[in-house]
Amino acid sequence: MRLRRTMTTAAALALGVSLLGAPGALAGATVPPANDEVGLTATFNTPNGSATAQNAIRDHLVSLIQRTPAGEEIKGSVFLFTDDVVRNALLDAKARGVKVKLILDEESDNTDGGGEFEHLRDGVKDAAGNVVKAGLGSDVFTADSWVMTCPKGRGCIGSRDLDGTGAAHAINHNKFFLFSRVGLTPNVVFQSSANLTTTQRVDYYNNAVTVPDAGLHKNYAEYFEDLKFHGGTTSDGLDHYYRTADSTTGPYKTYFFPRKERTGQPVNDPDTDTVISLISNLDCSDGAGRIRVAMFAFTRDEVAAALVKKKQEKCRVEVLATDEVDAKTGKRTLDTDVRQVLDEGGLDRFSACTGTATDSKGVVRPIGIHSKYMLIEGRYLDAPGQKIVFTGSHNYTVPNLRANDETLLKVRNAMVHDAFVANFEAMKADATMCRV
Repeated sequence: MRLRRTMTTAAALALGVSLLGAPGALAGATVPPANDEVGLTATFNTPNGSATAQNAIRDHLVSLIQRTPAGEEIKGSVFLFTDDVVRNALLDAKARGVKVKLILDEESDNTDGGGEFEHLRDGVKDAAGNVVKAGLGSDVFTADSWVMTCPKGRGCIGSRDLDGTGAAHAINHNKFFLFSRVGLTPNVVFQSSANLTTTQRVDYYNNAVTVPDAGLHKNYAEYFEDLKFHGGTTSDGLDHYYRTADSTTGPYKTYFFPRKERTGQPVNDPDTDTVISLISNLDCSDGAGRIRVAMFAFTRDEVAAALVKKKQEKCRVEVLATDEVDAKTGKRTLDTDVRQVLDEGGLDRFSACTGTATDSKGVVRPIGIHSKYMLIEGRYLDAPGQKIVFTGSHNYTVPNLRANDETLLKVRNAMVHDAFVANFEAMKADATMCRV
């Protein structure tokens, strides 16, 4: 599939926006332009950039929502949802006749903390208590529109509590939206690394891909139905779900988690670690293989070792990983052992990334990387000259592999890959954040 452009790559990256010239948010428009088509898109935000650059991913999603015609359908699965702009766009879509169906993690059922579940379900009220935007309701199995959360203390599918204390229980960590049609284009998939929160927009680098493809849309839609069934019925969920599916209509593949280790093996079993398997598919014997990783949370030692092994096999390997204390877990996003393996592995570049940005009022705030992608180029699965992006919600942590509802998306497209490379290079060049 061809990636359309309406601006130069350099200009797009400077703005932190997509390389596709799809129309922007239409400010309340309900009738798409006659020529409104969606092409394959890579979109990035820039936390230390302008408001436009910070909001690039969110605004692109809002544009897709606003351009969905009446009678069509939007499905979404999101971990954290506190964004009232996206909320309003979805409620407006429902009001004009779009079917809107949402699955959120139960952590978004937190109105005092900014969670939008109640507003999405019940609507938005003015100061006098009058409903000014009707909600989606919660009639999951019969209504055209609805919103639900996964059961308390687990994901929708993923049911596993890794440490038995409840502190490491499964979550619905997904971040995707599906559109039956946007403008004139059917079967559009939007997959992001970003939660729908202010922090994700302004404090972290994130990425998204927008893919119009019937086969990929079908694979995601089937997964969405499984999330709905296991999360919305008396199902106890599953400790193993792992599903992979190639699109029948494009160069895309999905990997849906959780994936359980082999019987009798520890949770860090490398033979059932999908990321290790993907890394091993790259043949570096010709010296042309290259791997770039940009990751929020990286705690799987075995993945780090697999990357070092590829470096020893003469691949060029670079890793950028956020190093901070995760507010949710209280643990470092970059595990000490992982850091040691990568530090001592002789990689072409390894940076533990954390930094600051100063806003227009002089307020200093921390910034980091929340993206979750691996870029591979070279001989992959015996095919030379491949350029592949693996992205989605999947951090390189044990819960992301073994417990959570997660999605990893493979995009085999040279222009998408090169757009991600440019984003990687821009982060790498930010010496205040990604030090060698």
